[in-house]
Formats: sequence, structure tokens, C-alpha cells
Amino acid sequence: MARHPMTYAAAMDSFNVETNPRYTPNQLGTNDTYCNKFAHDVMNHANIASPLPGTDCASIYQSLAVTGHAKWKEVTYDVAHARALAGIPTVALTKDHIAVVRPYTGTVSSAKDLVLSQAGRSLYKSKTLNYCWDLTKVSLSSIKFFSYND
Repeated sequence: MARHPMTYAAAMDSFNVETNPRYTPNQLGTNDTYCNKFAHDVMNHANIASPLPGTDCASIYQSLAVTGHAKWKEVTYDVAHARALAGIPTVALTKDHIAVVRPYTGTVSSAKDLVLSQAGRSLYKSKTLNYCWDLTKVSLSSIKFFSYND
């Protein structure tokens, strides 16, 4: 499948993550979030077609980081940036949160500079990683990056 950053970004943007009620946190009154649904929606988009294994963050993490997956490979933050910039589906992941790495042409000199889209406690179309994870509670080294291989 031919990949392009504009197609990849358009797929993310088509879900209107910041205003779409599907991703509104706390729908059940249990501090529930829908980062996994957003990531699945983006990866299952017809123009992306890179399905994630698992349903929730813990099972996605187990499949990608622990068990390993034939199509999803762990990469460094700089490779994650380069692959997203090439339009290749890429995610940032911990056991309890997932965000989609956006194509971004600016300078990325650390993982904190990666630009992501996410649903979660906050809904972001385009924010750097340090907005998507509270780095006073989560170590940067615990955030893993995975990219899809056709």
C-alpha cells in the first residue's frame, strides 16, 4: 500500500477527535477514556488499513511490546517521527494509554517533541507528547513507539 503523510493526517483528522462525542471522556461516570477507540478508528480507516491487535491499551501493549507482532515493530522516537512523516502508521503506547504519531515537519530533538493525536482525559488533534502524558507521573522511557510494516 502506498503511504503518504497527507493521507495519514487526513485519516486522523476525519474523526474530529476534539469534538466527536464518541471520544468524550467519562461517558460512563467511571473516568473512562477512549484513546484505544480513537487509535483503532485511525488505524482501521480505509486509507490506512493497519489494524491494531487487542482492544484496550493493556492488550495492545501486551501484543506489541511483550509478545511481539509480525506487522508492528518497536522503533525509537526519531524513527517514529520519520515514519509518521512518511505517512506510515505509528503509535506511542504505555500499558494505559495510546496516541497516534502525526506527520510533523518541524524539529523533533527528543520524544517530548513528537506531535500526537489522542483521545483520553484530554482530546488533542495535534499536541506534543508532553501534553498527552503527564511526565511528572509517567517516565518518558516507559512510553514505547511502534510503527506498522506493510
